[in-house]
Amino acid sequence: MVHSHLMKIGFQRTSEDSNIYLKSEGDKILVSEVFVDDVIFGGNDDMRDDFANEMKTEFEMSLVGEIKFFINLQIQQMKSGIFITQSKYVKEVLKTFRMSECKLVGTPMVTSCKLSKEDDVATVDEKEYRSMIGKLHYVVHSKLDIAHAVGLVATFQKNPKVTRLIATKRIFRYLKGTIDYGLWYTYAGNFDLKVYADADWAGNFDYRKRTIDGAFFLGGRLVSWCSKKQSCISQSTTEAEYVAAYINCT
Repeated sequence: MVHSHLMKIGFQRTSEDSNIYLKSEGDKILVSEVFVDDVIFGGNDDMRDDFANEMKTEFEMSLVGEIKFFINLQIQQMKSGIFITQSKYVKEVLKTFRMSECKLVGTPMVTSCKLSKEDDVATVDEKEYRSMIGKLHYVVHSKLDIAHAVGLVATFQKNPKVTRLIATKRIFRYLKGTIDYGLWYTYAGNFDLKVYADADWAGNFDYRKRTIDGAFFLGGRLVSWCSKKQSCISQSTTEAEYVAAYINCT
């Protein structure tokens, strides 16, 4: 219903994200994001006010003013930029899994971490393990630094073992020590796009498939990131690096 109305009043849905809509009038622009029944929007003052009035006329809705909290993201708008974090959500997650008083670590995973489905160790509660992974996936929305580690432990949600649980809890221990870290977007700056890509070679211990990581910066601001296991197998480290560069640039 919201989608149909937005398209009717001149918005265009972006191809990069189906939840984001754009509307332009000359040099003016309005951006709106729809998440189920929550809508956030911003742009030129007159377009923003007109849109708010139009939406209130069409739908039963209330305005909460300047955004401060959205789908577990805390948003602080300052004079020089916008800071986004999930510290409140992380605290709740740590409490849920009885890790509020856990010891801190400096990295989300150890470099020598090699998990395999053939690990001959005891199993753990699958339901709780899946819950941990689900909540960690949510934290990745604001924390690029745990994306690779979360992707690794997430591949073992069926019949999880103690070794996977230890690796997963290490991520929580890292999060506690970096709980106030977040994304900083300055208002000033250019729009130069830079992409950083990397890949391991046959890093998946069971299937020898590579994992590709990428980070995308627009004017020095982190705007997108990924960490994905690929379906094909590289024949060398050089091939793995070239594939990573290609995938992150297309």
